[in-house]
Amino acid sequence: MKRCPSCQSTYTDNSLRFCLSDGTPLVAVVDDDPQATKISPAPTKANMPTLALPPNQLPDYISATAETQQRPASAAGNDNATQRRRIIPILIVGLVLLASAVVVALVVTRDRSDDDSGASRKASDYPTSNSTPPQPTPSIAASPTPSATVTPSATPVPTVTPTPNDSYSARAEVMSALNAWTASLNRQDLDANMRLYADNLDNFYGRGNLSKASVRMKRRANFEMYYSSINVQLSNVNVSLDSSGTVATILYDNTYNWQGGTKSLRGKSHNKMVMSKIGGRWLITSEQHLQTYYEN
Repeated sequence: MKRCPSCQSTYTDNSLRFCLSDGTPLVAVVDDDPQATKISPAPTKANMPTLALPPNQLPDYISATAETQQRPASAAGNDNATQRRRIIPILIVGLVLLASAVVVALVVTRDRSDDDSGASRKASDYPTSNSTPPQPTPSIAASPTPSATVTPSATPVPTVTPTPNDSYSARAEVMSALNAWTASLNRQDLDANMRLYADNLDNFYGRGNLSKASVRMKRRANFEMYYSSINVQLSNVNVSLDSSGTVATILYDNTYNWQGGTKSLRGKSHNKMVMSKIGGRWLITSEQHLQTYYEN
């Protein structure tokens, strides 16, 4: 026998575990002691019987499960419809923003194209530094009989062929010959000095059309008079070549100190020398004294 401790209802069916009135777990009644009660263990979910109880008296986990299972399908449909209604405005706003961005990009591209074309037109309106300025069109008087217009042919522009007159190599060769002339004077080497002269000189210190042999005699006399030492230093050298590149004019300042026993000659002068390229060598064809700065 079992009894409900809540409503005191008794049941002779020992297989029952819960009260059929309020669902309270039943307790067994001991026959030898009517007052003694034995509490049955709490039912588990596995051995819980199926009860037909009112919804307000169902256990919490049963009520929650039943409520979830009994939720109508229309509620889920309403949720889906609500979500669609929320997504549609977002999609509309996104499409509007995308369309605005496309319109702005098209406007900017068109403005840039207009600016570029405008700049090209403005640049073409003005002649560049290399362009020929527009020439005024001469007015032609109307004549009763039209005559053929003869177009003059373009005058060919002569091509300037570079000549060696201003080349570095020609100037270097002239300077090398001038340095050799100065060195031969300082060491009183007559033969080396004479090898730098042409066979005939146009001018030699005031005397024109002089032969190389005559120049050698005068130079030997100077070496014998100033036998002790000869010191020649050139400065302010300026070399210029003619259009053919075979004649070089040399202007220079000559600081000299010639010593020969009790004789001496010191001073500074401005001289002119002319060299011509003869047989592949630069040779002296003229030597002049232009100005004396000082002498003692």
